[in-house]
Amino acid sequence: METKIEMKGHVDYWRKDRGFGFIYDAEKKTRYFGHISAVVGGKIPQTGNLVEFEPGQTQRGLCAINIRVIDYAEVVAEMFKAGQ
Repeated sequence: METKIEMKGHVDYWRKDRGFGFIYDAEKKTRYFGHISAVVGGKIPQTGNLVEFEPGQTQRGLCAINIRVIDYAEVVAEMFKAGQ
């Protein structure tokens, strides 16, 4: 059984008209290619969004799979839970 590795990063560039962009993982200092076909949850990424994703690999380099835009309300809720 394969374990999925979920990572967080921010969209540092997204071309809505072309359906792709790049996600930066600050922890690993790595940039991942993201395509609209890999987006789940219905929210289209925009530059500056916080996202969760699974890392992948293509012949051309690193890519993001199962990209999900994180709602900032979720982030705040997690911060409050951690503080309790």
